[in-house]
Amino acid sequence: MKKYLFLAVILIFFATNLFSGVIATYSINNKTYHFTDKDLNSYLKDIPAQFRKFILRNKHKFVEDVLIQKFAAIEAKKLKLDKSPEFQKDMQIQVNRILYKYYMKKKLNDVKISDKEIKDYYENNKSHFIEKKKFKYSQLEVKSKKEAEKVFNEIKNGKKFESLLKKYQKNPFAALFQNNYKLADKIPQKFRTILNKLNKGEVSQPFQHKGKYYILKLIDEKQPKVFSFDQVKEKIRKILVNKKSNEIKKSIKNKLLKKYNIKFTDKR
Repeated sequence: MKKYLFLAVILIFFATNLFSGVIATYSINNKTYHFTDKDLNSYLKDIPAQFRKFILRNKHKFVEDVLIQKFAAIEAKKLKLDKSPEFQKDMQIQVNRILYKYYMKKKLNDVKISDKEIKDYYENNKSHFIEKKKFKYSQLEVKSKKEAEKVFNEIKNGKKFESLLKKYQKNPFAALFQNNYKLADKIPQKFRTILNKLNKGEVSQPFQHKGKYYILKLIDEKQPKVFSFDQVKEKIRKILVNKKSNEIKKSIKNKLLKKYNIKFTDKR
C-alpha cells in the first residue's frame, strides 16, 4: 500500500510540474518555489521577437541567469548593499525609467485611428504602396569576350545554361545571388535594359559591363502593382498610430520642459 502511495505522490509531482508549465524549482529558507512559463513570459514581453526566439532556444540558460541574479540580490541585501548611497542613486534612475514607461503607456493608451484617417492616408500616398517591378534571373560572368562567345555558342548548340553556369562561373559569390527576385531599380541599368527585352527562359547575347562579360537568363519577372486598401489597411493603421504617438510624446515633452522650467547652462 505504501509503495502505491509513494508512486501516486511521484506521479502527482511530475504531473503538476509538467502541466503547470514549471521550468525550474528552487529553495529559499527551506521553502520550494517554482519558476514557470508565466514568469518567463513576464521577462520576455518587452523583448523584440527575434531575440525572444533566441532566448526560447536557450531557455534553461536564460532562466538560470535570472535566478542567479535573484539569489545574488538576496545575498547583497544581507550585506546591506541596498542601503548604500550608490545603490539608492542607481535605484532611483531605474525607478524613473520604469515610471516613465508606464506614464507614456497610460498617455498613449487612448490613441485611436479612424477608418476615414486610414482611407485618406491610403488615397494620398498610393505611391508608397506599389510593389515595384522585379526580375528573377541568372547571370554568367566571364573575363573575356572570347570566352563569352564560346559559352554563347555552346548555348546555341543546345547546352543548358545551368550546366555552363557551373562550368564557367569563376565568381565564388555569384551563386549566392542566382534565382532570387531583385528590384528592377536596384540592378545596373544595362542589365535592366537587356532583361526587359528577354522573354521568360530566354538567354541574352554576351555583353560587356565594367570590364567583364555577362550572359543573362531571364527566369521570371513581376510587373509593378498597387496594393489594395484591404491589403495595407493594418499597415497604415500602425503607421498612423506611431505618428500620432510621436506627436503626443513631443507634446508631453514640451509641456514638461515648460512646467519644470528646464534651462541648459552650458554653451553648446
